[in-house]
Amino acid sequence: MAPAGRWALILLASLFAMATGGAWAWFHVNPPVPEFSHEFVPKSNLQGSQFKSIPVSAQAMETLANTNLLNGQFKFDRGGGGEYTVFFADWRARSAREMNVVQHTPDICWVGAGWTAVDLNLPSKVELTFDGRTIPFECRAFRAPRSQHQELTLWCTLVSGQVFDEGERFESERAGTNDVRARQSSANRRRGIEQFSQVVRHRIAGTGSKQFVRFSTEIRGDPTKTIQELVGFGQMWLELKTTRGAVVVADAH
Repeated sequence: MAPAGRWALILLASLFAMATGGAWAWFHVNPPVPEFSHEFVPKSNLQGSQFKSIPVSAQAMETLANTNLLNGQFKFDRGGGGEYTVFFADWRARSAREMNVVQHTPDICWVGAGWTAVDLNLPSKVELTFDGRTIPFECRAFRAPRSQHQELTLWCTLVSGQVFDEGERFESERAGTNDVRARQSSANRRRGIEQFSQVVRHRIAGTGSKQFVRFSTEIRGDPTKTIQELVGFGQMWLELKTTRGAVVVADAH
């Protein structure tokens, strides 16, 4: 090989090493240390209710790369009570090497299953309070396929103990296409772009622990009242553990 060719290869290799090394350093060398880190602990027994576990399909577990899942429904007895569907996934550091394991939000999965986002003039985020500490949750309403059933859902993602802000991605049913795959693809692209922006801006390494929690209920009457009921349920169902500094979670073996 001519000297010029060798120098060109050396230059390209150096540039590649600088790019990859710089990216690794950005996320791992002296990253910002959060003041507090959080961890959700769901409860399986709630007074005055019955819990029915709903199995998660093998395909879903493969997609989520996780078997540490809770999926089911609470039905309350008191005064007609109410029904609340819940989902919780917990990835330890060893099993959460990629950020895409937390990319399966209702904006993507529910839309992919044929649900349609509906605009009911609700806030895109609501805050839940746990022992005086507030945590923001995403808030969306969807209509079931070929049905008038409308479901209100709240969800939150934690990455390395920090709330992962998903940005403003709400689309009303009037804003999109009727094609399910097109709507899902659009939501997936927006989710990926926002996710990349978040991890770069806040130097979030994708190798940390992750949690995703979602719960929902049917909208009956005033949607604002449904939000209040759903917030009350979430604060009862979830316990929030808060520690000072970065979260330290042992890898699962």
